[in-house]
Amino acid sequence: IDVSRQTMARWLIALTEPLRPIYNLLKDQIIDYDVASCDATTLQVLKEPGRAAETKSYVYCFRGGTADKSVILYDYNASDHQQFVYDWFSGFTGYLHVDGDNFFNQLGSDNATIVNCNAHARRKFEPIAQANKGRGIAKEAMSYFKDLYNWTLALFSLCLSDLNCGRNKNSTLRR
Repeated sequence: IDVSRQTMARWLIALTEPLRPIYNLLKDQIIDYDVASCDATTLQVLKEPGRAAETKSYVYCFRGGTADKSVILYDYNASDHQQFVYDWFSGFTGYLHVDGDNFFNQLGSDNATIVNCNAHARRKFEPIAQANKGRGIAKEAMSYFKDLYNWTLALFSLCLSDLNCGRNKNSTLRR
């Protein structure tokens, strides 16, 4: 079957409202658990009413739920990203794993404990460490991240509670 991207996109958009009850049930699985994550990525929408094609829009990936009912959902938002994320996580209490984007600032003040992503934090130190040719605090930070990742890999075969216990113990050794 030869179906154009435009046709598939139109079908997907048309399914949004009929599938909304299922989406809401899956979203409840994320909101009702105490650990979730969210990441946003830019998306160019060429023909959106009232917006130039060059305007940034975002697709959000939300993840959460219990180990036996893990959920991954995607949602699109064109504007006012802080309010969108705040509304999306309405009713959530717990730990929210995010990057350092300011979309999540409002969440940390009310209903969630923001836990930032180590990979995103590490990326800030990498160019500084390279520019300083192995000297300084940025190089030390890179060493800390390397050790933390190595410990995580070594502990990966353990159950989640053992993994968290081991990571907490080993990460405090460097402080």
